[in-house]
Amino acid sequence: MDIHRHNRHREKKIFNLISYKLSFSTIYWLHLSNLTTLLLLPVLFSCHTAQEIGPEGEDVRLETKAAISCPLSSLVRSQLDIFTFDDSGTRHLDSYQHCEEFTGQEVNLRSGSGEKIVFVCSNSRRSRQEWSIVNSMEALDRIHVDIRKESWESLCMTGGTGMDAGSGNPVSIDMRTLASEVVLRSVSCDFTGRAYRDSAISDVRVYLTSITADGDVMPTEIINAGCLDEEDMASMIEPQILVQDIPGGIRGKASDISLCFLCYPNASPKDTPGTPFTRLVIEGRIDGETWWWPIDINRDGTSEEQGIHRCRQYIYDIVITRKGSSDPDTVVDTDAVRLQMNIRPWKEKDEYQVSF
Repeated sequence: MDIHRHNRHREKKIFNLISYKLSFSTIYWLHLSNLTTLLLLPVLFSCHTAQEIGPEGEDVRLETKAAISCPLSSLVRSQLDIFTFDDSGTRHLDSYQHCEEFTGQEVNLRSGSGEKIVFVCSNSRRSRQEWSIVNSMEALDRIHVDIRKESWESLCMTGGTGMDAGSGNPVSIDMRTLASEVVLRSVSCDFTGRAYRDSAISDVRVYLTSITADGDVMPTEIINAGCLDEEDMASMIEPQILVQDIPGGIRGKASDISLCFLCYPNASPKDTPGTPFTRLVIEGRIDGETWWWPIDINRDGTSEEQGIHRCRQYIYDIVITRKGSSDPDTVVDTDAVRLQMNIRPWKEKDEYQVSF
């Protein structure tokens, strides 16, 4: 096990080094974006400051009402960043609004006149300075959020729309989380016919491994690469979004536990060291020996969309039928677990009904 962990940490360091080398070529463009943004600072303004300057130096007072909605019960809390781009040519930044404490459902979009594209991001936990490289929609594509900054109370969400500024027509913006929710709804063990048939599983931890930090198919970093990484957990705002305990252990009767975890999209076509599948891992001890039951999330071929996609719920009911794998990075054999998975859009929190 120690050798396995050492190898996984070594792979992680190598992968991060490769990612750094690949991203080095973008540094020039980032510096260029910062320089260009300095020229655009007059059009950057706060939600609470109606001081906008247009390209010719005239005051810009156009406001478009936007209704902000989200399928989750906690709509938008805390930080809100709004970018308005010209819908033509290079789609340069027209205006930027930053609200540090937004709790409403409607906002006034301030911009110049004409056809615009609006992008809204809530709770990114990025500072105004970190957003300053965004001077066009192309630059926006280089921005990544970080799952280590996610919080249940204020999830990162994004949304966008087109608008004709100056027409007087209101717009609506539907916000969706980048993250998806993985739910272990119930778990039990059935060791019928095994020598350890009367045993329970103790010291149980449940966690996700190989989570893409930024939601890219080729991520810049992987969290919990192949195992539960205590250093990664220490860097999280809320570690419980990735790891939780089952204090009473796992016994023969199904426990309706509804443990909820967050992860970012992972639709990588192959399970490789650089693009590993995200896994739900149950770790526990049987008669003093530690075992792991890792399960690839939504990779059994029964779904049209393989892997993890944004703003979904992946709900599992699991029965453990024998001892698992000898490490957390080896997917458990199909005869070691019986499982049922449901996928649905992530909407309001439901009372999870146990299927079996």
